Amino acid sequence: MARRISLFLVLTFSLSWSCWGLNIWLVRSTGVSSSALHFAGAFGPFVAAWLTTIWLDGWSAFQVFLRRLYGRVATRWMLFAVLLPVVLFGCGMMVITIFVGTPDVPGWFANDKLPAWSPVWLWLLWVATYGLGEESGWRGYLFPALSKRMAVRPSTVVIAFVWAFWHVPVFLYDPDFQAMSGFMVMGWGIGLLFGSFFLGWLTVQAEGNIWPAIIFHGTFDFFSAGDALPDLVPVVSSALLIGLVLVLARRYDSQFLKVR
Repeated sequence: MARRISLFLVLTFSLSWSCWGLNIWLVRSTGVSSSALHFAGAFGPFVAAWLTTIWLDGWSAFQVFLRRLYGRVATRWMLFAVLLPVVLFGCGMMVITIFVGTPDVPGWFANDKLPAWSPVWLWLLWVATYGLGEESGWRGYLFPALSKRMAVRPSTVVIAFVWAFWHVPVFLYDPDFQAMSGFMVMGWGIGLLFGSFFLGWLTVQAEGNIWPAIIFHGTFDFFSAGDALPDLVPVVSSALLIGLVLVLARRYDSQFLKVR
């Protein structure tokens, strides 16, 4: 098992950091990074999970792996994965309206790393890249591998630290990450920790299927990453998600099974 985890991590970091390393070079040599390389790096965990499974387990096991991750899943968890970020975003908008005034919505979801597409296409792009790309590896491969060696909750903590470290090169070229203060980076790290717990819980409820995690991850990013989005909106969304995780932690045991 240690061999599997090590191979997956080496491949993940090699693939993602190669893309982002090129972006660091581009920024230092031309002053401009590549959006294509930024989003290509998201597929490091995805490609690593597939290659590791094929290499160590063979084609038959890979087919089982695909069915487990991407097969049919209960509709209620898909709806939950889509609607929860919408509710969190709506709460953020409500806070903005109450304390700041009626928000100006147009342009909120635009990002300088993304094409000037409609919100629906931008949402699909987030789901297809950082949703599918990350969750196929973190929750699809690393989470079950670690859960065979330790309890589920500690597994989510380990993944959170790996997940945070994986982002390090992005801080060296992305203006949004570079603009974070030390306090904001700490908040970002705490958000990753609680996000790892929540996505792990969601994957367990979906019986190992990662479509709900993919949809939630991509949708949450969509509602949080707009350049013109008021900072208070993702702050409120993250705070509410942390509150939900604390509630879930009390209601479920260490394996995310309901406490009777």
